[in-house]
Amino acid sequence: MTVEPDADSLILVLHADVGERLLGKTVTDYRSISIEALDPILETEIWPPEVRQQEVELTGGEHTLSVSGGPSGSSLSQFEPLQDCFRYDDRTQEQAGLMASYSGDLRDPTITLGARDHMACLGATIPDMGQSSLYRFALEARKVNDRDPKFCLYLRGPDRCQKLPIVVGWNGWTPFSTLVGPDAKAVETRVYLYGLRTLEGTEQSRVEYRSIRLNPVASPSSVVLVRQPYGGTPDVMGPRTIPVEYKRRNPVTTEVTVGPGATLVALTETNAPGWNLTGFGKSSPAQGWMASWKVDAEPVDGAARYLPAGTSRKALYLLPVALVAAFAALVMGAWWRRRRARRRPA
Repeated sequence: MTVEPDADSLILVLHADVGERLLGKTVTDYRSISIEALDPILETEIWPPEVRQQEVELTGGEHTLSVSGGPSGSSLSQFEPLQDCFRYDDRTQEQAGLMASYSGDLRDPTITLGARDHMACLGATIPDMGQSSLYRFALEARKVNDRDPKFCLYLRGPDRCQKLPIVVGWNGWTPFSTLVGPDAKAVETRVYLYGLRTLEGTEQSRVEYRSIRLNPVASPSSVVLVRQPYGGTPDVMGPRTIPVEYKRRNPVTTEVTVGPGATLVALTETNAPGWNLTGFGKSSPAQGWMASWKVDAEPVDGAARYLPAGTSRKALYLLPVALVAAFAALVMGAWWRRRRARRRPA
């Protein structure tokens, strides 16, 4: 705990809160209370450890890339055993009807919390909180009967829950997601899931949670996929073996010259009906959006053109001529009608 610089005293207050109004007295136990002043001996900046670069060779075919844990995946540790987070009398967890169970895939389980009295809760620490400047806290939850789900991002030091957006209604499995940042005054950050008791205290209420994540948004880790050339790693930065030359004449025409050996020729233009490459016809999409042509190792010496734009450009050039011709036709028509009117006998 850090005392604020402008504080002139420190007071410890012990509480015995009321459990239920007009019922028996509550019992709250305290022991081993001590306050010890610590003098700082060193102030320094602590940076997260460097993430070492690793290279993994992959064979041809389909592969699945996944990242879990640490500064790249979810930073949550395993949830701890069931706790009683509102014990206002001497009853045990079993007597208060508290329960916690896991179901489904144990790597991403569905957690069920229940309580007839007191309050069931599970806590998990976030050991690496602060290695990133921004995190995404997300989960899905639903109520099984009476009480709504409740959760907390607890800051030890300030001893409070971080402010989170409110969910208006829990209708079936309801997703929750928000961005949070580390608190400089917190010595530990924890996630708590709660199972609230029923208002009457006669039946056990239950809630369920799943897909609980705390992922760094600004992470020091990145994954780069590189296609290994036949000559090995040194050839990655080597010169191109297939000569490529191009010249952009205008927005709809690009002259292209490619030596033999290429498989695909692509332009950084959105693929659309009308793109045509000399000798190879219409285009097809590459990477989902680029205009491209399969050339099958043949040399390319031609131009990529967007034909609808050429037709539109010709029509634009002919428009002034058409306007002049239309105006001339109107003038000649009016002149001819006046001439015929003068020739008619009175």
